Amino acid sequence: MSMRSFFSKISAGLALCAPLLLQAATPLTTVHPSWTLYNLRPSQTSSFRPMVGGMDFLSDGRLVIGHWGGTRTACCPSNTNFGGRQYTGKIYILSGVTGTTPSVVIDSSFATGLEDVMGLTVIRDTIYVSGGNNIIRLIDSDHNGVADRKDTLFELPGTPQISSTSTTAPGPGPYNDSLHPTKGRSEWLYGLLARNDTFFVNPSSMYNANNIQQVNPYRGTFLAVTRGNGVRGNYQIRSMGLRHPTGLTFGPEGTIWTCETQGHWVPTDKLIQLKTGAFYGFHHTPAESWDNMTETPAAVFLPQEGSGGSGAKDATGIFADSPGQPFYLTDGPYAGQFLMGDVSWGGIQRFFVEKVGNDYQGAGFVFTGGLESGVYRMAQGPDGMLYLGMIGTSNDWSWNGQYYGLQKIKYNGTPTFEMLAVRSRAAGMEIEFTKPVDTLTARIASNYTVQTYYYTPTSSYGGTKAGTTPLTVTQGTIQFSPDLKSVYLPLSGLVARTGILHRIVEITLANGLKSSTGDTSWTKKAYYSLNAISPSAPFSTTTAIDPKIVRADMLKQLRCKLASDNLVVKLPFAGAYDLRLLDARGAVLTSTQGRGAEEKSLPLRNAHGKFVVVEAYGDGMNLRRTVALP
Repeated sequence: MSMRSFFSKISAGLALCAPLLLQAATPLTTVHPSWTLYNLRPSQTSSFRPMVGGMDFLSDGRLVIGHWGGTRTACCPSNTNFGGRQYTGKIYILSGVTGTTPSVVIDSSFATGLEDVMGLTVIRDTIYVSGGNNIIRLIDSDHNGVADRKDTLFELPGTPQISSTSTTAPGPGPYNDSLHPTKGRSEWLYGLLARNDTFFVNPSSMYNANNIQQVNPYRGTFLAVTRGNGVRGNYQIRSMGLRHPTGLTFGPEGTIWTCETQGHWVPTDKLIQLKTGAFYGFHHTPAESWDNMTETPAAVFLPQEGSGGSGAKDATGIFADSPGQPFYLTDGPYAGQFLMGDVSWGGIQRFFVEKVGNDYQGAGFVFTGGLESGVYRMAQGPDGMLYLGMIGTSNDWSWNGQYYGLQKIKYNGTPTFEMLAVRSRAAGMEIEFTKPVDTLTARIASNYTVQTYYYTPTSSYGGTKAGTTPLTVTQGTIQFSPDLKSVYLPLSGLVARTGILHRIVEITLANGLKSSTGDTSWTKKAYYSLNAISPSAPFSTTTAIDPKIVRADMLKQLRCKLASDNLVVKLPFAGAYDLRLLDARGAVLTSTQGRGAEEKSLPLRNAHGKFVVVEAYGDGMNLRRTVALP
């Protein structure tokens, strides 16, 4: 993770005749025209500087902020980043954050002394955090606004990273046993997602001064965790081979996604759908059993390296640097797409994904800038706005040198002309725009510059970019959809991913391409990860249906009927689902899982009260229905 010096500009004329010298995508300095930015700062103090490692909302609309606590070097200079266990994380509860005229107040400094807060979720108004090696539940038993109990629900097992018998570090000890390993730089427990009674976290791999030794075999994984008897809990390794997967989000069809950070064996940043049994390419020293597995490709690779080789960087092709948590949009004009902040590159990037065969792949676009710091966490508020939590530290992990921030953005209804999606087609690429194009300028082949290249994972930091090949768009072959919002570019020479070569198709629009009302595109670059070439013909699919409409339709199909002492639930899902039944007190009566549209019979014999609540999660949708009992 490092800041790059930005970015020498090269004329559009040169770009058209020399694809290797294309102007890079650059961080935006202004807010997207379709969105309005709001600052969130409490009125009672000017010193509130949240370094947001996690955030979520309580049922009354108040915002819970997990403050990371700052760089380990500043906290614990002893052993220069290696041995320090840092307990400077805090939890704040803020009121007055919602609406278009927020008046923020710090209601509570709810908890202090937490270790490296890197994930937070609220479940029925109870706050859970992940950080260091633990998942912790915070309890305010006397309801005074301050947690008086910290219940450890899970502690990452493993051997110590570095032997130590120090008695001066804060927190529990001893410091050389298997449950309390001393820690390396950026060795965190990223998360935190919860579904029913399962938590999901990503323990990042150890990294210190170019030392990628991985003593703890549970790090660099994606874990599903349930509470067990004692602090350790029950856990299952779902995926392996991760370096620094910085956050988690639920995506379409009940999937779980993360963003991975560039490094050794990771030549570019990535947007990844986490699959059970998958290996994502980061190798450990000494080797783990999974290091010889075939690498599962990411859905979207985020071009980062310039001219290539041994981690060398320059402006060409840079699109990301230090990704934060991905966030899945379920309503609005970009519904079904992901957003991702970047701590060092700045702003927010946007991602369209599509299924080719059984796997997701897609394109990335620069989305918005104009923000106060590097965005690390996002959450949708009860007001429908998107809340942005920011973070940073000295040296190479910050945007414009600022280490903190809290803002939100709201879609203001003003349409902006830009690329909405890029799709793979059998013999080319298809670009969908947010507005109809001007066919006079959109049919000019020189208004599109297309090139492909690939990244090869190596043991060097950043790997290698190679194989840059320009592709020709032939004048007279461009096609338009009936609504003039989609343009098909026939391209010869497209090659999909082979082996471990991460294949990118980069599309650049010239300023000459206009919308039907004369607008130029908000941004000019798209980066498509061509893992497989789609067999689809041009314009064979349309933009994904708004998930809000899909959810309403699925809720209608979620049907319940009483049968003796059982409730029979008819489920509307196509893929995997989780189902549970709660009584009037909120107690879980039963939970189960399944796949596809089917009926499940759930026992009611222990229900208390006059109604029960059915909660179902699948196909990326949370459904909830209340059923009255006789």
